[in-house]
Amino acid sequence: MQSKPLFELRDVSYTYQALKSPPFTALRNVSLSINHGEFVAIIGASGSGKSTLMHLLGLMSEPSTGSLAVAGARVSDLNSDAKSESRNKTIGFLFQQFFLLPQMTVLENVLL
Repeated sequence: MQSKPLFELRDVSYTYQALKSPPFTALRNVSLSINHGEFVAIIGASGSGKSTLMHLLGLMSEPSTGSLAVAGARVSDLNSDAKSESRNKTIGFLFQQFFLLPQMTVLENVLL
């Protein structure tokens, strides 16, 4: 029996909408499946959309168009609490920036 992919993106695009700048499309029509247990490297030139893709996979943003599913659940159907639970129990997420809680030890931050 084949399980559903951990991540499944279908024709995903993401456009940044800045107040005083024209819209900027960082991802355009990306389709990708990542199965449980796979190791994946996301590489590319600066500005190619790597961080935007990671924010989508980490459920920090939603696609402008297309669909994203995590463990078979469509992200657009999840509320904020369900996304937080998915980040906590299904995918895990380490930020590129250091978003550490200063009142906690390094070990406590990692465990969190």
